Amino acid sequence: MPSKPVMGNKKIIIYILYILISILIIVFNLVFANIPNGYILLLVLSFMAIALIRVRDKLSFLYGLALLIVLSVVGIIQFEYFPQARVLYEAGLTPWELLVSFHPHSVRYLVSYPAVLITHFFNTDINSSYTYYCIILLSIMMMNVQDVVNLIKKDKGISNALVLRGMVGILPIILLSSLMNGRLVPAFAGMSMILKEMTGLFFLKKKLDTRLLIIVFFGFFITTVSSGTMMVAAGEIVACLVIYMIKFRRQGTLLFFSIIFSPILYVAGKYIIFMTNRNILYFGGGLEGFIKMLNHGFGRLFHYTPLIILTFCVLMIFFLSIMSKVYFYFLRNKLEYIPLVISFPIAFIGGLFGISTALMIVPSLIVIGLLVVGI
Repeated sequence: MPSKPVMGNKKIIIYILYILISILIIVFNLVFANIPNGYILLLVLSFMAIALIRVRDKLSFLYGLALLIVLSVVGIIQFEYFPQARVLYEAGLTPWELLVSFHPHSVRYLVSYPAVLITHFFNTDINSSYTYYCIILLSIMMMNVQDVVNLIKKDKGISNALVLRGMVGILPIILLSSLMNGRLVPAFAGMSMILKEMTGLFFLKKKLDTRLLIIVFFGFFITTVSSGTMMVAAGEIVACLVIYMIKFRRQGTLLFFSIIFSPILYVAGKYIIFMTNRNILYFGGGLEGFIKMLNHGFGRLFHYTPLIILTFCVLMIFFLSIMSKVYFYFLRNKLEYIPLVISFPIAFIGGLFGISTALMIVPSLIVIGLLVVGI
């Protein structure tokens, strides 16, 4: 007989976790008296919001939220509100005023606007508010990563493996959050949303629905903190949808959604072109500006000796040829893994223009790490 999940009464386990974490928050508030009351209220509201999440997802979300909050309170994890958004925040402009003016940082400010709302409503400073916002996004990322692994392993319910997977999976996220720039957190969370929904689309072979499209669009939206991360996310979405619809003979659906969402695609495409041109102009414009822009990523190697350039080109061709063989193998035998596999060459190509763009592969790497470890 198949083994049953070890946790029979799910609700009791969840409520015990609620109580333990609430006690932990109170204790930290007593020890570290400088924590703003608004921040404590935010924590209480976040645990109330957890009730809206499916039971099997609550554990991974709780692990991430609890650990990251504790590390934030003791000062190990702190994120600074990024400068471009801070300038707009201090100017007191609303997101709508920035959008209608087509300000180059308006979308970036809009992505980070929840931190501004937290500051206004709970009287916390903008850096603390943005740190809390990033903690929520990282916890969502952890939940999405675990969902992808669950889909691949076809795990259902709550079991020892699920608990262990959550505990191990949060470790690289904690490491990253203590080292990386806070600007990348929304991009990572957005990419994890896209990866989860696309993996579910291929594994479950379901039709495109409104819920999936809304989540994918929102995931794409919060990756717009950088033009590079935005283009990687767009590449992942377009590649997955085209492969899915052609493979499952749903060209009619592709045509239908292309027509219906063409206004959104037009605006998104226009914004991508605008951001790309802005970056090129920032570095001098034209071909020279394009080449200088490569200094932010692997493309900086093009400024070295011809031998290094040649070596890099050979390695890149070798890598892409291997990835193409891997891609066609999965396309013929394990189509469900396509969203995971295709994210590698897309992020690698994006890495030519920025290291942060290449880091969009992080959610996929964590998934593969959990699969390799065998949890």
